[in-house]
Amino acid sequence: MVTAQLGTTVLLPRLGPKTVIPLGFAVATAGMAWLTGIGIGSSYASAVLPQLVVIGVGLGLVMPTAMQLATGGVAAEDAGVASAIVNAMQQVGGSVGTALLNTLAASAATDYRPARTRAAGSCRPRPRWRATPPPSGGRPGSSPRGH
Repeated sequence: MVTAQLGTTVLLPRLGPKTVIPLGFAVATAGMAWLTGIGIGSSYASAVLPQLVVIGVGLGLVMPTAMQLATGGVAAEDAGVASAIVNAMQQVGGSVGTALLNTLAASAATDYRPARTRAAGSCRPRPRWRATPPPSGGRPGSSPRGH
């Protein structure tokens, strides 16, 4: 909230949207890149929270500036419609982006698993049970010669 306020009241009038929006995206990208360093034993307070704050600062610069830019030159009687259209397009973009990233993540996970099992030496685990019926149709453990 603080970044959004500072971005629209201080930075936007001084620097303009052509500088503020790329700056916000750069800050958010740096936070996302920083998230790639999370390990299995990482804690939330030291390995996730600071990165989320950086991403929030970056997106706090981008979102209000983009909304103000999109609705700034619209006549007063059309401002509600313009704001609704921008909001709807943000929702569609977020949904499509989430679906695309989910598809990429699922594809990467699908490709990762077989590569890991091949690297471990076997693609299939050994069966724990015998898949073929016992010889001569007898009961399990009986010998075909009757012994």
